[in-house]
Amino acid sequence: MSFGESFDTPPCPDRCLEDMGAAFSMGFVGGGVFFAIKGYRNSPKGNKISGSWQSVKLRAPTMGSSFAMWGGMFSVFDCLMSRWRKEHDSSNAIISGALTGGLLAARAGWRQAAKNAFVGGALLGVIEGVQILFERTTQHGPGEEKQASQVRFGSGAPKQELTPSPLDDDSVSWYEEMQHSQNQLYAAFWDEDDEFS
Repeated sequence: MSFGESFDTPPCPDRCLEDMGAAFSMGFVGGGVFFAIKGYRNSPKGNKISGSWQSVKLRAPTMGSSFAMWGGMFSVFDCLMSRWRKEHDSSNAIISGALTGGLLAARAGWRQAAKNAFVGGALLGVIEGVQILFERTTQHGPGEEKQASQVRFGSGAPKQELTPSPLDDDSVSWYEEMQHSQNQLYAAFWDEDDEFS
């Protein structure tokens, strides 16, 4: 599930379904591993494998559904915030996380809803902060990589004429020295009368 807005993010209606599916997969697989281990440890001897399998069958789909609900609501709120604010930044994700956490806990009362809203917003704030920090520490951000690939492969980028940069005296003298030493190596190892020349 893509919490941040990136250059390969699909359009909003498709993105909501995609994020729901990705969140369900993460919850189902992660929950399956967790409940398999838990079921194996809590089952009596002789029934460890069957107890682990029963725990996975009962709990993993529920965990996947909870993840899918959270991911789908987050994506809907994120799309609504992007459309309302006309901006794609980290604030959309933080506000969407708070709204999602609060709405999912609304049946437990306003105090629990406010608590979960704070937790959801703080969690998304940490995720967005780590993502921004990671993008700043890398050499190229996602937008720059896309622009570089467009220039490299010519897809959608404005055509630019590449002009060779003029050589200065140092680079010319370095090239001449390299050619001279290469010719000396050839002269030392190969004879003009050699049959392989």
